[in-house]
Amino acid sequence: PDSVTAIDDYAFFNCDSLTSVTIGDSVTAIGDSAFRSCGSLTSITIPNSVTSIGDNAFYYCLSLETVKIGSGVATLGVSPFYRCTALKSIEVDGANANFASVDGVLYSKDNKTLLAYPNKKAATYDILDGVTTIGEYAFCYCTDVTAVTMPNTVTELKKESFSNCSALASLNFSTALVSINEKSFYYCEALKEAKLPEGLIFIGNMAFNKATSLTEVVIPNSVTTLDEKAFQNCSALADVTIGTGVTEIGKSAFYGCKKLTHLFVLPKATPSTGTGAFGSVTNASVVL
Repeated sequence: PDSVTAIDDYAFFNCDSLTSVTIGDSVTAIGDSAFRSCGSLTSITIPNSVTSIGDNAFYYCLSLETVKIGSGVATLGVSPFYRCTALKSIEVDGANANFASVDGVLYSKDNKTLLAYPNKKAATYDILDGVTTIGEYAFCYCTDVTAVTMPNTVTELKKESFSNCSALASLNFSTALVSINEKSFYYCEALKEAKLPEGLIFIGNMAFNKATSLTEVVIPNSVTTLDEKAFQNCSALADVTIGTGVTEIGKSAFYGCKKLTHLFVLPKATPSTGTGAFGSVTNASVVL
């Protein structure tokens, strides 16, 4: 009804039989997890009246294929389409001042940040030239994606940007990349190589945790910090070279890397090492 101005947090949570919904022009806000786990919902149109969409608004809507975002949306919460693995396209009204759709992929209006990639769009994707940031959860649970080409303008990978991309086997890293944040490649179990660029400074907590196909990693000389659990449980990892600039290796950074046999440690000064940084690594030969 026209009297409704907001769809509250968890308003339709777990309404698994809901197949369609019409949001009236009186609605201005969609709350956190408002349509979370609506497993039969196939499409959603956000009217121009809506100005904000909350965190996890359409979380785990497993049948959701198309999203249309109106001109009025100014605020988009964290991971609104998290685990929407059937999603084919996200369209945005051309009059929207804050967000844009490029061939069904959600970007910031200035095309500097990639915000959300629909899992069912295509198995391979070339990110737009000029993009500087891959947003939080942008490719998270894109389980059909096998290869991504990153332009050399990208400087930061936000939290869980590619986490749980279980089929992702090929990814080139931007030469301008400075920061790989928390869980960026968590559970990317098909990723076989990570050619990290010189200029990279920070590798975050659990960044490559459970990337179980990685066999070799060279940490560039520019990197200063390997955060906690950065390469934990990379069970195929056999060769690691740690560059000259590393000053800190976090707790459990290489814990569970049981096949690690060659560890080349190049820093001039011994890095600060957290508890269990190389826990359960028993057969590695260390070259200083």
